[in-house]
Amino acid sequence: MIPVKIGDKGVVTKVDSNGDWYNYCEKNWANAVILTEEAQNKEYADGTEIPDVDIESYFVWIPKYSYKLFDEQLGKYENASGTLDSEKQNRAIEIKFGLDNTKDNGKIDGEPTCKTPMLENKVQGKSGDSGQCQEGYWMTHPAFLAFEGTTGLWVGKFETSKKNTSDIQIKPNVSSWRSITIGESFKKSKEYKQDLQSHLIKNTEWGAVAYLTQSIYGRCDKEKNTCAKVSVNGSNAFITGRTNTTSYFNDSLEASTTGNYSGIYDMSGGASELMASIMLDTNGTTEVYGSSILKDEDLNDPKYYDVYSYNADHTHWERRILGDATGEVGPFGSSGLNGVSSMWGGWANFVYSDKPWASRGGDYSDGELAGVFFFACGSLTGSKYRGFRVVLAP
Repeated sequence: MIPVKIGDKGVVTKVDSNGDWYNYCEKNWANAVILTEEAQNKEYADGTEIPDVDIESYFVWIPKYSYKLFDEQLGKYENASGTLDSEKQNRAIEIKFGLDNTKDNGKIDGEPTCKTPMLENKVQGKSGDSGQCQEGYWMTHPAFLAFEGTTGLWVGKFETSKKNTSDIQIKPNVSSWRSITIGESFKKSKEYKQDLQSHLIKNTEWGAVAYLTQSIYGRCDKEKNTCAKVSVNGSNAFITGRTNTTSYFNDSLEASTTGNYSGIYDMSGGASELMASIMLDTNGTTEVYGSSILKDEDLNDPKYYDVYSYNADHTHWERRILGDATGEVGPFGSSGLNGVSSMWGGWANFVYSDKPWASRGGDYSDGELAGVFFFACGSLTGSKYRGFRVVLAP
């Protein structure tokens, strides 16, 4: 992976990783690229441009952090009108970067902390568990605990696309890879860069990006006490890195999680993205509901997926995982069993018996109902409206 800066018009420049590479306080997130096989032997001096034709994939670094729990008890359909909550939307989620894990009865800057609910083998704890965590406590985000020793995650900068008929690439201005089943996207993501623990993004990892976006390091202005919504990628051709009809290289900055070229794209609209986040079976055993699409050996390492308890309907406030950007972003307006989040008005439909696999972000046709905090559920088959995203956990 080569450290880069992405400047005006999306120009990619090689940088010295020991130099002025990124600054999260100024909303400049660290970016890196993986070269194509044909360009692997090329040498790029610091400060020189790397042409797009030499780049196979773009990634953005999400550093390990703790966040202050907010609305931990929310998630029920308390807002019957479904109206947006401007106070909630403009409230920045509080984040502190750091490699030390929080613990019960600990302190961060004099404020209480709690141990992230996890099982002994570093697998995500039972969905719905809070342990000693409560609103106002600091907690290490669970996305950074599943992979032993990780200091952060490299998240695909764009929705995944095809380099040829079967290989992964992650680039702007190409059509995203869709009509792929959850099983295929799960396997393709794991096979991509096994030495870097590549995998299909999980709900908790999506949540880590969403919370960083809804912070002063992303789309929130500390002085003005306002936050901005990530614009919808409205491309009906599912072209990556766009807003409605704009090109990534021109003026699609509002579709970025930072409002500049250093952020992550396609998290609002484009294609709705499949998550490696699935539901236990009716007996609550470790057999994953609907997992026949995957072989047993595909599911032998639970750090690669989130697990939620079984339910026959969309009810999620007792099944959320702290940090997964679902149950903490209520209250919700209700329409039958469907919800609309007061956090930017995205759909809020949790996994249930008929649709046991999670999806995020919404697709272009959802319009303003799409968004970083949109969560929904999907069947096991592929759809032209659903794509996927790759994460690396080095």
